[in-house]
Amino acid sequence: MKSKRAGIDNTNYAENRRETFGKRVVRFILRVMISVLVVAVLSVAALLTAVWAITKGPSPTAQSLFVNTVMETNSYGFLAGIFLSEEEVDSIMNPPGLVAADTSAQTDSSLITIKPPETQIQLEEISGSNYKGYILIVDDPTRVFVATPGSFGGSGFTVAEHIIRSIAYAGINGGGFISTQGRDIPEGIVLSDGVFTQGGESDKSCVVGFDKQGILHIGNFSFDETQAIGISEAVTYSPALIINGVPQNLPPSGLIPRTAIGQRADGTVLMLVIDGWRFDSAGATLSDITDILLDYGAVNAGNLTGGSSSQMNLNGDEVNRGPQFLQPRRMPTAFLIRRADNE
Repeated sequence: MKSKRAGIDNTNYAENRRETFGKRVVRFILRVMISVLVVAVLSVAALLTAVWAITKGPSPTAQSLFVNTVMETNSYGFLAGIFLSEEEVDSIMNPPGLVAADTSAQTDSSLITIKPPETQIQLEEISGSNYKGYILIVDDPTRVFVATPGSFGGSGFTVAEHIIRSIAYAGINGGGFISTQGRDIPEGIVLSDGVFTQGGESDKSCVVGFDKQGILHIGNFSFDETQAIGISEAVTYSPALIINGVPQNLPPSGLIPRTAIGQRADGTVLMLVIDGWRFDSAGATLSDITDILLDYGAVNAGNLTGGSSSQMNLNGDEVNRGPQFLQPRRMPTAFLIRRADNE
């Protein structure tokens, strides 16, 4: 029913108001979408400008740090190739005059004398000019073991999940792996409780592992060589950081979250995790973590997988904070610490 007042059709007036309101909503949505698009375009432009300035700028140090940082990640390596050729990237990562690591170097067990076992575990916070991190100091090396999912057909577990499954006390992430089609496959040799679970038996890998006496061995080994030495808990990752008290020749590296494991001459195990890709912690280089472990008295030490894989958990609590906006990575291996009777 239509009613008229002062010559105005109320029905048409209401319809016009609805139509006007609808148009205002559409205009608002369009403005928001355009604003978001503009911000996105400007952000991409700013990113590209920054990448160009770093990779083509006058500072070789900044260029090397940037290229090595993004190339050590699975997700951002493409950034190095936007303005640089493959040959240029390779020359930055392998500069002329770079001294290659001694792949024949291996742990001298006689330098390690395991002290009487204790159950003490200490957690210390560390920091440097560009990083923050944590180090677990484990008195009894025989408590350290390698956890695996049992089989490598799935996506692995976070360190916290590995600890729950193994009823362990603490731990850090383990060795390198390849993720493909939802499967996390370890690289190289993996040994857990003396059982060979992964890797080519004749191929040599940079092994980070403990023998049954609790001595940490670092070096390039085949499976047969690990058995001859008696290594029972091991993963594969490179590079070796310290062997027999001697810092190894390290390749150029960037600032990323990092994990490493080392051992003092008395058998004490050092588990190190560095936060990275955060506002309060950019990350560490390989030289940074080597220096930290030397300061803590490490005689032998090896690098472990980093990035979003860098995780430390102590008695159910997440110790470190992962990269900004990224969830902890699931992985097939982890170095864990068995629970003591009083824990």
